[in-house]
Order: sequence, then C-alpha cells, then structure tokens
Amino acid sequence: MTEARESLDMAVERSTHKASFLMGIFAALSVVLILEGGVFIIWQWNANAPLMVSSDPRIDWTRLQERDADLLWAIKPNLWKARLTESVDPTEADWNVSTNDHGWRSPALTEKQERFRILALGDSTTFGLGVNDAEAWPAQLQEILDGSRAFIDVQNAGLPGCSAFQSLMFLLKRGFPVDPDLVLLTNGFNDTGLAPFSDIALKGSSQRSALERIVTEEEKKHSGVEAKKQKARLTPGEFVDTLLAIRRVCDLHGVGLLFICWPVMTPTSEIVHYENWIREVSRIANVPLIDLHEPFKRSQEPVYLPNDYVHANPHGCALAAQAAAEVIRSEMRKGRLGQAWMARELAVASESEKSGDFARAELIRSFLRDFEGEPAQ
Repeated sequence: MTEARESLDMAVERSTHKASFLMGIFAALSVVLILEGGVFIIWQWNANAPLMVSSDPRIDWTRLQERDADLLWAIKPNLWKARLTESVDPTEADWNVSTNDHGWRSPALTEKQERFRILALGDSTTFGLGVNDAEAWPAQLQEILDGSRAFIDVQNAGLPGCSAFQSLMFLLKRGFPVDPDLVLLTNGFNDTGLAPFSDIALKGSSQRSALERIVTEEEKKHSGVEAKKQKARLTPGEFVDTLLAIRRVCDLHGVGLLFICWPVMTPTSEIVHYENWIREVSRIANVPLIDLHEPFKRSQEPVYLPNDYVHANPHGCALAAQAAAEVIRSEMRKGRLGQAWMARELAVASESEKSGDFARAELIRSFLRDFEGEPAQ
C-alpha cells in the first residue's frame, strides 16, 4: 500500500494536467485516424460485434443494449419487464428488466421540484444483474429513504460492463442535466478488463456509436500475438485520474459524491478489482466511502447469486441499500450533504404554513427530522 499511496500522490500532483487531457478527450468530435504498421486506418463499426467489452456470456445482452455515441453502449429505454430466459443460474427463476425513457432501471424521471435526487452509477452491481427491478439495491434504497418518492428520488442508472470512464461520460452528458444532488458510484471491476484499446482510445472517434471492430486485416497478419497487445480498459493511473475527475466535476456542479466499495468474496484471486485505488482516492480526495465488506461478511444468509462471487442476490442488494442509507443519513446529519435540499423543503414548509396548509408543513418537517443533525448535548 505504501507504493500505491506514493503513486497516488504523484497522480494527484499531476491531476491538473491529466484533467486537461481527459477534457480534451471528452470534446473529441472528429474522426480519429490510428497509425498501425505505418498505415492510417479508419475504424468502422461491426454490427455483429458485441457491444460490451466486459460481458457475461451467459446472458443475451443484445435484448437490452443499444449503441450509444456518448457511452459506447447503453440500456434500451422503455423496456417493460423484459424477461431474460438466459438465467444467471439454471436453478434460479428468470429475472426481468424495466427501464424508463432514459434507459434507466427506475420509474419515469419526473420533474425534480424540491426533491433530493440520487443518481446510482456504475456497473452491473448497480444495475442489478440477476435480480428483478424492485430487488436491485437502488430500488431498495428508494424504499428505505422514501417509498413515496415525494421527497427523495433514487434513479438506477447502472450500466452493465461500465468502466469509471463511462461513468464520467455519463455524468457529463446525461447525469448533470437532470440536476442530481448526490451521485453514488460503483466501479472498479470492468476497468481492469483486457481489451486491445483503452476506453479512452475507443471513445476518441466520432465515427463510433459503440465499440467498434478492432480486428483489421493488418492485425490478422499478426494472428497469435493479439493477447500480448491486450491492455486494461483503464490502467491504474487512468482509473485514479478518472475518479479524481469525477470528484472535480461533481464539486463544480455542487453535487455530492459517495464511492461504494463492492466486495469480491472469491476463494481464488481470479477476479481483479481496483478496490485499493478506490479506497486511496476516497482518502486523498475526501470522498465518503460506503464499504460493503462488513455487512456482507456478517450476513448469515448468502449474499451473492449462485456460482457468482460479485453480483448480489436480493438479500445482498438489501444489505447494500441499508449500508448506503446509513452513510447518506450520517453525512446529512453531519451537515456535509443535503443542506441545499433541506433548505428547499423547509422553504416549502414555511410557505405551506403561511397558506394555512399546516398538515403539509408538518409532513415535511417530520420527514426531515430523520436527516437532521443530532441536538447538541
């Protein structure tokens, strides 16, 4: 960890330069010509190629995915209980997926008004692979915080196969326009996945609406050496820089940010995860951490899907939602989160009292008491 911290400190020192580099990537709207073997090649989309770099072969994701110019791929909008017969485990019941018109696994996104809006971002652990809509942890978090959705709105914008870079792109293109108050971020699995090119390089061309055909005639000549050319979708340095960039843009937009540290409890070391980097960025950048290790370890019931050491079953999702709710409430009670939202709600309560609607005013004040700071002793 000492070497990791030294590397992270160096990354923070050069974060300003790297941020400029990342922002330059975001603005890339022209065709990128890639020099390979002395020849420039214009990359073209292969309609038959899988959209995701990191995917579960047991699931037919083509039923759920579509190409996306900003995110490389996205979940189709307006799905209604799309049944996945390719169950994660043959002994388990099939699961279904519904999405709103944004392609998010939540009810319709309505006008925010005074509500506190939470965007749950990340990979298939956020999306809820293998569980039904109401069982995914963002949906269970909604029920814990405010089942009526009158005061708090939780949107599940999880994207299976998503990297931290895609989460950053989502925030810039789709997230901030819906005016969130808080972002919950779960990444670190797919970022380590091997691919011929990094996510940053893949996003560089405006000619791509999703992942493109990257095996060209030139590469075919070198058949057998492709594996040696594989690299992480995001290197540790790129992952750290991306998390720091997410922290920076959230600050610029006045949006709270919490990292989620999702445990992998596998008997082997086959699954590579950037967990230590998440913890270090949390420490260095002062981003509160929702750590699921203890809740999962303490559970007397299974927390993962059968034959799966990453994706949570409904019980595991419930534990994740409870842990997230505890940290959110704690941050609000400490005055580090939700102050603008509380001010908005209290203003509505005051106006309600002036108009004689004392019942509504009391409803608002009663709801806020669960999130207000502890009285001084």
